[in-house]
Amino acid sequence: MKPLPAWVKALVAITVVRAVLAAITTVVPEEAYHWNYACHLDWGYYDHPPMVAWAIALGRALFGDTPIGVRFGPILLAVGSSIVLARFAERQGGAKAAMWTVLLLALQPILFAVGGSGFPDSPLLFFWALAMTLAWRAIDTASRPDEALRGASSKWYWLAAGAALGAAMLSKYTAAFLVPALFANLLFSKRDRRWLLTPWPYLAGVVSLIVFSPVIYWNWAHDWASFKFQGVDRLREVGAGTSRLTGPIYIGGQLTGMLILTLPLAVLALRRDVKSDRPVQRYLF
Repeated sequence: MKPLPAWVKALVAITVVRAVLAAITTVVPEEAYHWNYACHLDWGYYDHPPMVAWAIALGRALFGDTPIGVRFGPILLAVGSSIVLARFAERQGGAKAAMWTVLLLALQPILFAVGGSGFPDSPLLFFWALAMTLAWRAIDTASRPDEALRGASSKWYWLAAGAALGAAMLSKYTAAFLVPALFANLLFSKRDRRWLLTPWPYLAGVVSLIVFSPVIYWNWAHDWASFKFQGVDRLREVGAGTSRLTGPIYIGGQLTGMLILTLPLAVLALRRDVKSDRPVQRYLF
């Protein structure tokens, strides 16, 4: 039997630590709020789409109303995020890149925390990573020497990426920001902008909306309450900011969550991606 790759062993160890911490630490108020979603399953909620409720409902079915019950589904999704991104890194840079991917995901405080907690961010990160990597497979597969053989499969990758994007939007509305990022890549890539003249990116968008349609229906049935809250009301809060320090404090908190190791590496990676001629690095940029 072929031995497990080192990155898989590292991921198992990290997951055990995360699961133990999830089982012995008290559920925080925001997690309890999302647990309440899982007690009343629906297609949408006032301030979030339903994926976090479905993830917590899975844990409740297995472990009851316990800390690990609240966090089991998000932990599974965090494992999925690591696998998706490690496999992507392994294809681009080998086993060493996969190992670094798993370790950096664990070392980043925000990601380690939300990956073991009942927050919408864990499903968001999984489906975002899945959509991002599937879209790359769609773009890159058709650009290989045996394009004639692979052309059909690249179209299926587009549709799968659309489904993953829809699931990401079922997790958190901010997943929609992946759309302009992807189209910017296609627009500015000499190699890949030909996809804009095909129906496949747009069909992927249709698929994403079909997957997301339960939330659209829920909002239609509830006077667009969630869209209004996360859109108009949020913008109104920003416009009526209580302090000039609110923005800097928020940004500082986000940056702190990426320290100490991952933020400097992200800056270096950004600089390298800008200068690189490799399509995959331009895509990641």
